[in-house]
Amino acid sequence: MAKQIGKNPGKRTRATYTSVLTSMTLGLFVLGIFGLFFLFGNRLIDYYKENIPIIVELNQDIEKNRREEIQSQIEETPFVKTQTVTFLSREKASELLANELETNYEDFGINNPFYDIIQFNILSEYLNDERLKEMSDEMLTWDGVHDVYFKKILVNNISSNMNKLFLLGALLVLIFIGITVSLIYSTVKLAMYSNRFILKNMQLVGATWEHIRFPYLTRAAINGLISGGLAVIGLLAIQGLVASQLPVPVELSWGMYGILYIGVIVLGVVVSVISTYYSVNRFLKMRLDDLY
Repeated sequence: MAKQIGKNPGKRTRATYTSVLTSMTLGLFVLGIFGLFFLFGNRLIDYYKENIPIIVELNQDIEKNRREEIQSQIEETPFVKTQTVTFLSREKASELLANELETNYEDFGINNPFYDIIQFNILSEYLNDERLKEMSDEMLTWDGVHDVYFKKILVNNISSNMNKLFLLGALLVLIFIGITVSLIYSTVKLAMYSNRFILKNMQLVGATWEHIRFPYLTRAAINGLISGGLAVIGLLAIQGLVASQLPVPVELSWGMYGILYIGVIVLGVVVSVISTYYSVNRFLKMRLDDLY
């Protein structure tokens, strides 16, 4: 049996660990790609939500000072997206419409029907019927405000559809996490199978289970760290390509990237160590005759 155990173990072990590293790296890399699409998709939802215009119509007889006060008040509101508050005068609106129609309706004796307006966007987390109604009701109490408009149907459709897409994306990520964990466990289990006689031989000479497990768990943690690191390097190389496939330009903070990449590395280490722990225990519990 000793002759069988000692038959070129170094070469076999190196080949086994290479296979483990390759499988784990590929699994974590593909999982990371799903994670990138999930993060970009979530940011894409926020992008569309934050580009729905809210329009405040001002009274036609409003004074310039009061109009500027209202604009400043809107800019200082916490739920308003920064640098989105713009003013459009009724004269400018009339001019834009005349250019679009290629005729001046005032030539037909029609007075300018437009109001001065202030347009802005709000942060995505505030885009729901209840908060929009509260905002609208409050602004209508302001002196100089004639009316507040937003596309309620569009808001409802975007909120409903985007929430469904978010849940679908989260479900797909969870499913692929399960597939990745299963792949890593199967690969580690296969690697431990090739070392089953070495494990049993150490047990037969009196080594404790803790002593036997320690080098394998250490190696598993290193493998998980290396695989996760290689997967992150690959993700860093393609994150720009993933972003370029989106219909509109969106950006993620390095904090969000960091959470994803650290999660990939941690998942690789944890799953590798746990899989190795249970695989080693499994073979240590088996009788010698059952190993063949």
